[in-house]
Amino acid sequence: MSPTSIFTRTLQAKQFVKLATLIPDRQSPHQNALWRFDVTEGTDFSKTTDTGFNGRMSTESNSFFRTTIKKIFSVFWSIETENILEVSSDVAYTYELLHPNDLFERLCSFDDNVENDDKVKNDDKVKNDDKVKKWLEEGFIDEQETYFITGYRTLVNAKVVWQDRHSQQVTVKGEIPEAGVGVGGKGATGNKMEYVAEGERVYAICYNKVDFRFPQKGPVLGPCQWLSFAKTRGSAESKVEVMEAYVQEDYNGDSNIQKIVTKDGETFAVLPEWEDSDED
Repeated sequence: MSPTSIFTRTLQAKQFVKLATLIPDRQSPHQNALWRFDVTEGTDFSKTTDTGFNGRMSTESNSFFRTTIKKIFSVFWSIETENILEVSSDVAYTYELLHPNDLFERLCSFDDNVENDDKVKNDDKVKNDDKVKKWLEEGFIDEQETYFITGYRTLVNAKVVWQDRHSQQVTVKGEIPEAGVGVGGKGATGNKMEYVAEGERVYAICYNKVDFRFPQKGPVLGPCQWLSFAKTRGSAESKVEVMEAYVQEDYNGDSNIQKIVTKDGETFAVLPEWEDSDED
């Protein structure tokens, strides 16, 4: 896993953010993603309890970490950040791919395996043929940055207590900010209210950046190599014959993003695009 966990802009339902997935936009990791297979706990990824989350929220009360978590919740429920008094969770987890390079190779060659699998219907073979490699090459041509999800951090039944400065007595009714995912609420007397985001939610994601190189054509292509589709279509503009995708193993997040290291040694960051949008 990249040692830097990048905060999401809002809470994301875990079922919409998958490990070993390619994405073009880290601000919206659940949109336009390319996912091909499920990964297995213990074999492909580890799941550990993050015992430090509630401690980070309490001991670092004035920290960048606490402030950012409050902003994530304020976006999720459309409430003012300064009105949030407390954020906690029943339990927090950390998910991490155990062999990200192997899984990236598996992802790149997934469609090749489908093509050679006699158990797959012919219609599916045609539909799936080279989809991953085509997606990668089209992104490269469009100058799209591509990222591979190698891990994430989640909260289960995350709770926020906030102060409504405009009401003396209220009853909270949780809305549903995203399809298929419920939000529970508890009544409150006075001007303190409590919301609970039921289920498991992603609040930070680790990525490895995908890059490309252009080796000489050999007798056998590797799992992440392919003949350029532009070249095979006879494009006069294409001078590239062989493309190869790989993940940057030493990728530690962008140099221009704001990073912090918490007291328990964990590294987090916020995307500059998020900071810019807050100023609008």
